Amino acid sequence: MFHSLIQNSLDSDIDTFLNENDVTKKRGFLSESEIVDMIGYLQLTCQLPPSPQILLTEVKYPVQTYAKGTPTQLMANAKKELGIGGEDYKYSKDDFESILKSSHVCAWGECYNRRKK
Repeated sequence: MFHSLIQNSLDSDIDTFLNENDVTKKRGFLSESEIVDMIGYLQLTCQLPPSPQILLTEVKYPVQTYAKGTPTQLMANAKKELGIGGEDYKYSKDDFESILKSSHVCAWGECYNRRKK
């Protein structure tokens, strides 16, 4: 029961964000730049856990180095994971929610709450 309360809270957070911005009411979809901006805001306000933000760099010798991922990089990784996107792709509310819950963005730690049914 507690999990369903948390899930309803997340869904209402996403609905609140979309309704406050009237994005889906006006057009019915989100652009990639709007989602990247949202990921950037979440990153700036420390609402993303550290692990999805840590990306490998090309430097492997003498030791592997890491860098903090940009919102654009996190979005690109999430799109690869989910198999969505492309040129002029129109992101639905479900796509937006999937990106936020993906292991490469993990907004509010949602990627850690997945349970197999």
